[in-house]
Amino acid sequence: IEKDEITLVGNSLKTVIGIVGIIMSYSVTKSLEGDLKHTWKILTWAYIFNTGGDTIWYYYASILNEKPFPSWADVSFLIHYPVMLWALLSYPTKSRGFDKKKLIADISIVMVSGTTLVWYFIINPTITGIKEEDYISPALNISYTVGDMVLILGILVVFFRGVEQNLV
Repeated sequence: IEKDEITLVGNSLKTVIGIVGIIMSYSVTKSLEGDLKHTWKILTWAYIFNTGGDTIWYYYASILNEKPFPSWADVSFLIHYPVMLWALLSYPTKSRGFDKKKLIADISIVMVSGTTLVWYFIINPTITGIKEEDYISPALNISYTVGDMVLILGILVVFFRGVEQNLV
């Protein structure tokens, strides 16, 4: 099997799996009500943007045989981050009885530790490796990394806030 065939299959599968995920996410909204239904609608939009990026990536890499970075796929991928964060933060939660100061301290410890590692191993080498003619690629690399860290923050907030009892 040639490398081009593997790339074609991989890109195709990512798009197909993304479309299946959109369909499944949308079908979940049909059986829900209230805040949870609203959250799943937002989540469906996040999947749409992510799959849109995968589809555009597929088009550039497999049909046009072009390097898809940077490309319009990045716009769709980057829109995915705030929409997914919105979905996470709109998830219906209840207070677990945590002290807010303790909650903020716990999340801060995790985020500062994670950010330190990400800075040392990803962002700093990316910044020091910038060539004068190319600022877009490093900026996108840093944007993806920051987006991932923000989503980790969103997951931590949901985790520490707890889930409403009737949703479990």
